[in-house]
Amino acid sequence: MSSDKRYVIAKVPPGEGLALDLGGGRGELRTPLERLGYRYVNVDLAPGAGRDAVVGDAHGLPFGSDMFDIVISSDSLEHFTQPIVALSEARRVLKPNGSLIVWVPFMHPFHGNDYYRYTPLGLRYVLREAELELVSLEAPLWVFSVVAQALVVQTL
Repeated sequence: MSSDKRYVIAKVPPGEGLALDLGGGRGELRTPLERLGYRYVNVDLAPGAGRDAVVGDAHGLPFGSDMFDIVISSDSLEHFTQPIVALSEARRVLKPNGSLIVWVPFMHPFHGNDYYRYTPLGLRYVLREAELELVSLEAPLWVFSVVAQALVVQTL
């Protein structure tokens, strides 16, 4: 697992219930989230093979409200054409007092279908517009990678 994925997992408290990997692709977070006690669900426009992979769009998640204890968006928010809509959907499917963890690249080469890069000010803005409360904002710098920002928010 990459250092950024390990950093994201380190922010996840042990628990139980459902964890949603928003834009989870190949499902790299499955094993570490299951080790922490969560039941894993991956939603992506083209999810990798595996159980609990759901084809869906972050702008209109195919889940009921208040279903997930934790939602993780790791290297996916920059791929959503309407990030505020996607974050609002993440808030909708989170249980009360649930947590959202977002990891986005900042100074990273264009790849695939990137639409955005986020500064701390930009992240604060999209979170506020999605009615999410910012709990922490961090910008780690890895020796062999680029600057990225990780944050943890809770529903209001």
